[in-house]
Order: sequence, then structure tokens, then C-alpha cells
Amino acid sequence: VSWVHIASFAMYKLFASWDTDLKKPAKQLPENPHLMNPVMLLNQMRPGTVYDDVAKEGNSPNAVFTVKTQCDGFEFFGKGPNKKAARKNCAYAVCHKIYNIDYPS
Repeated sequence: VSWVHIASFAMYKLFASWDTDLKKPAKQLPENPHLMNPVMLLNQMRPGTVYDDVAKEGNSPNAVFTVKTQCDGFEFFGKGPNKKAARKNCAYAVCHKIYNIDYPS
């Protein structure tokens, strides 16, 4: 293996590591964010948001799912009759605390 190949590979690894370290600038809230689905809004504002399934209480059809996520050093929880509703309630909590968005009931 020649030094040219080793140097080329080293440069490739260096550039690849730089791409993962860059943080993208904060995005601006869209107009009328309270009209958007909170999960969609959170994914738009904070790409890569991860929801962790914490618990499932009870049996179907009376099950209650609990989901959590972390954002800006805070932990947020959401509960619902299914995972989709639990994620939505969790995203409601994040949008209310971080972005001060009040969704209509």
C-alpha cells in the first residue's frame, strides 16, 4: 500500500468526521406553528429528535403508553392510548416549554 493511498484515506476520514461535528443553525419557527402537528413541527425544528418508549400500562384496549424525549437538557414525557398519541403529547410538551406554543384544545 502506497503512502498516497494512506494519505488519501486519512484525509477522507478527517473530512467525514468534520461533517458529523457541525451543528446546524437554529431554524425559524414557521408562520402559525400552532396549526402544525407538534411532532412534525418538532422534527422540522429539531431534526433527529428521538422518542423513547418508557412504559406500557394495562392491556389492550385500555393500554396507556408513555414516551419520553430530551431537548435542551430537559426531559419531556407524553402519555396516550397508543404510541402515536403518546409521541404527540410529548411533542406538545416540548413545543409549549421550548417554543412557547399553545395549541388549541
